[in-house]
Amino acid sequence: MFVSITDYLYEFKANWAVGLQDKKFFYTLAGIFAALIPLGLYLVPYLQFIEHRQGVILNDFLLDQFPRADYSNLIFSIIYTSACFMILYSLRSPWMLLRNLLIFIVLQYIRNLCLYFVPLAPPEGIVPLSDPVLEMVAYNRQPLLQDLFFSGHTATCVVFALLTRNHTGLFSTFIVITVVMICLLMIQHCHYTIDILGGIVFAVLAYRLVDRSWLTMKLPFR
Repeated sequence: MFVSITDYLYEFKANWAVGLQDKKFFYTLAGIFAALIPLGLYLVPYLQFIEHRQGVILNDFLLDQFPRADYSNLIFSIIYTSACFMILYSLRSPWMLLRNLLIFIVLQYIRNLCLYFVPLAPPEGIVPLSDPVLEMVAYNRQPLLQDLFFSGHTATCVVFALLTRNHTGLFSTFIVITVVMICLLMIQHCHYTIDILGGIVFAVLAYRLVDRSWLTMKLPFR
């Protein structure tokens, strides 16, 4: 059930007032910040290394059934509109914000490992996916073609769905968004089918790893 702006602001103020009085919050924040530092230092040169090494071209029967078209702008709009919404959704609680951020950090580390151990060349007939934000902060101002396994766009949408699983309306919306995103990526031919499936599997894995760690450390979820 959606809440009014007044209710949202009340919940925001109440949760942050309590969270900022908890020393564990600042310890957790420091740990998450420390986990971000290596990503900031190595991500750009690492992705350039991935881009310029030799990869394997897969024979993907399912991908070949999709027409080719450029939906970069639509993909960009969907992913960043969803991200902005999820940031607002998470900001209601400091602990929710930290947990959700940690899920994406863990997901990024897993993805970087997968990129190293699963070297793939771009699918034949790939339509380069242009993302001005990623090209500016991580892609050295040009679209990457070998940033393949697994699909970060798919994984992000799946995580959004998992984070809203207790809200029927939002959960259903993000399931639809995930299906639409998968179809657009396949039409763009910028990922193999295995990249899409990997995005789903590893999104669930990152979510569960953080969820269990949160429970083990007895940290609040809200």
